[in-house]
Amino acid sequence: MRKFINICVLLSAIGIVDTIDGDYATVEVNDRGNFDYIEVKLTDIPCEVREGSELLFTENKDNQRVITCLPLK
Repeated sequence: MRKFINICVLLSAIGIVDTIDGDYATVEVNDRGNFDYIEVKLTDIPCEVREGSELLFTENKDNQRVITCLPLK
């Protein structure tokens, strides 16, 4: 049960790539109903993205941001 609770706490936000401009992607992030836009370096994203790509933002146990690419629909 504790592992399940830890996993739920670690999940923080889902984002959708809105635009790509040069070396940055503008991502619309939904953090539990609060929407915001952030810029993310393309080199920080572990996959090739395009407009509409979905990303999962989490934090590891050292409070470092981890970006995971979600499968394209």
